[in-house]
Amino acid sequence: MIGSRGPGGDDAREIAVGLVAAVRAALGTVMKPHGADVSAAWDAACDVADLIELPGLSALLSTCRAHAAAPPRAVTNALQRLARLCQEARTREELAPFASADRELAAIAGTLSAQDWAETATAEPEAIQSLTELLAEFDVDDSEAVARAVVTLPVAAGLRAALDWIVADWTPGGAGKLNAELAEATFTLVTRAAHEPGLAPAGAVLALSGGALLPEPDGRWALRVPLHAARPAFLLVRQGDLSLALPWHAVVQLTIVDDTTRALMLEPSLAPWAPLARGQGERPAALLALGLRRAWVHLDHIVWRVFASPEPREADDAVPGGRRVVRTEQGGEYRVVELDEALAGVPPLHVPAPMPRPRAPRASIALVPGGEPAAARERAPAAAAAAAPEPAAPALVVLGPESVRPLGSGPAPAAATPEAESPAQSAEPGPRRALIVDDSLIARMELGRVLEREGWEVEWVETAGQMQAALRSGNWTAVFVDVFLPDAAGREHLRSIVERRLALKEPFQLVALTRDAAEEQLVGGTGITRVLRKPFAPGAVERVVRGLPTVQA
Repeated sequence: MIGSRGPGGDDAREIAVGLVAAVRAALGTVMKPHGADVSAAWDAACDVADLIELPGLSALLSTCRAHAAAPPRAVTNALQRLARLCQEARTREELAPFASADRELAAIAGTLSAQDWAETATAEPEAIQSLTELLAEFDVDDSEAVARAVVTLPVAAGLRAALDWIVADWTPGGAGKLNAELAEATFTLVTRAAHEPGLAPAGAVLALSGGALLPEPDGRWALRVPLHAARPAFLLVRQGDLSLALPWHAVVQLTIVDDTTRALMLEPSLAPWAPLARGQGERPAALLALGLRRAWVHLDHIVWRVFASPEPREADDAVPGGRRVVRTEQGGEYRVVELDEALAGVPPLHVPAPMPRPRAPRASIALVPGGEPAAARERAPAAAAAAAPEPAAPALVVLGPESVRPLGSGPAPAAATPEAESPAQSAEPGPRRALIVDDSLIARMELGRVLEREGWEVEWVETAGQMQAALRSGNWTAVFVDVFLPDAAGREHLRSIVERRLALKEPFQLVALTRDAAEEQLVGGTGITRVLRKPFAPGAVERVVRGLPTVQA
């Protein structure tokens, strides 16, 4: 089945997305009590692997599921391997990572099946006594805090994997000094991001073990993970008629807010799970974080913080998760909020665009019809250029997986063929600045990577509101905007940008980002003539980018 579906097709992408979702759902049950939901998640992942003929993946999932509640070291390493494959398959939107690793996964499954798990299967989760060895290669400011930190193996593996993603080009001293902070229930490392595209996968890896990746005011990032303890800590709170237990390691901040302050909060606010008892005025709020997601939860009352062993209970649909309860010595019961369910609909944190890296100047030759370089076209008589017929209306140029035209093949629309260089353009070009407006992190990273490789300075935003602020604050050479944004969409959304562009003395170039032919129909009639279809086909971005004019220094 895999061989019959070419990479990049809609079917292949949907299968890859479905497989990643199924495997991640199974991995999300690790370290949780066994139950019907846990079994269903692992069954679904195995069924998907069997359906698309990945026997090695199916065998490894079947082997790991028996140890998911308390995975020993060997199983934890296998689970981390699956998590990395999920991230790679999600980024590439294809099954190739799993397909190429299937024999390796089968070998891992065979090794695990051959071991005797009589004792370790029911043992407590294995813990690392300190993180000293794990972080030995890094320059950490507080070695005593590192030595005192005790975490479980999944947490340790996730922390190191996240560090590797963020400092991918690490060399001794290259990451600078890491700041270590040890609290009663959490351990935090603060560092700068030497490899900013790795922030998203780092956050995903930390989320697998309940950790968080948080931005610092000075531009650095904090990697926060829960410490190992016989009894985890919870913050007990009340919201309306609900008594809730929030995992303490996930509570980033506690504050008292009023209605005005709440409206100005940068992070999303979760919808109340029960009507709040208080009316207008101040009330507590807690900021919860998991991976790259975080949001405020508004409360009526903060009770206290306790160390407790949650007990399984019948699920309460009013509480996200609601399948465990924390009991107090006074007999109170507080439903445990499961972070992955509470923050399921919260968008990830905005990841800043990587700073453009200097690149050596290079000569680029764009072929024109007849196989001649663009320079030959400049020598053509002016009369021949004037005789060329002028189209009645701008043609809509769409470059996507199914419509990539080589330069110089057939009629060459303006957006697909680099424009002939005029004498003014032949001067030394100044910096070209691009603004990417898209709520998809993958689309922003893929498009930004190509633009930076072509020498552009790139920034990105996720909403139309952020785009308007960016347009007011800077001069842009080109704006790449998604047809559908969380706060604006469709033809009117595009027309408003075109009107703003025409009002400028030096208007920017405008490129619409679409997903299918239906969205491209919305672009027609708005005045936009350049369109890129997602996922971006190889060479499509370069063809559009090299056709945009250069801003003079």
